[in-house]
Amino acid sequence: LIKGIAVAVSDPIVTRDYTELESRLVDTLANENMLAVAVTDTKGNVILNMVKSKANTGEASLVFDQAFIDPPVHTTSDLVKTQEGGVVTLWYKVRAGVVLGWLRIEMSTQTDDQILNTLRRNIILSVALVFLALISIIIVIMRRFFRVIEAGENALIESNDLLANAAYIDSLTKLPNRSALIPLLEQAISICHQQGGLLAVCFLDLDGFK
Repeated sequence: LIKGIAVAVSDPIVTRDYTELESRLVDTLANENMLAVAVTDTKGNVILNMVKSKANTGEASLVFDQAFIDPPVHTTSDLVKTQEGGVVTLWYKVRAGVVLGWLRIEMSTQTDDQILNTLRRNIILSVALVFLALISIIIVIMRRFFRVIEAGENALIESNDLLANAAYIDSLTKLPNRSALIPLLEQAISICHQQGGLLAVCFLDLDGFK
């Protein structure tokens, strides 16, 4: 973030277009966590200094009573960071071929409760949606699984019926064959014993077709 801001303010510093510089710093303070932003020369003399209103209105105002801000010394790094309480202060060198000065921003590390609650709500909603999606996927998979099992059972029943027909039904006449005679005869004898009466068996041999 601060690197992008430094690039954005480098041209207005070179051209000394302070109106454009002020406009870009105002845009910077539109960030809800930004508290203050300042641009100084290499020695710390303030070129432009702006702070955000403490009334949380988002409005930025120029600071005229601070002509000098101590920049970082004895450092070769382009970025220097310090933190005190819930405020982080960042210093970054503004370059345009050569070092033009320093950009200083102050940012709050404390997240607004409303933002935190919104984030928490979004997380809970996302987890719930993922959970519902997983449940839906499991239901679809289980339905397909039971359909496959049902189809396999039906195929097995049909196969057993075909085997039974092949074993006990004559393929030509579609009548019970010799293999089916014994259980049918035993069933008839059992009924005759229970209900009384006589049982007769007739055997026909019609030119070898028994």
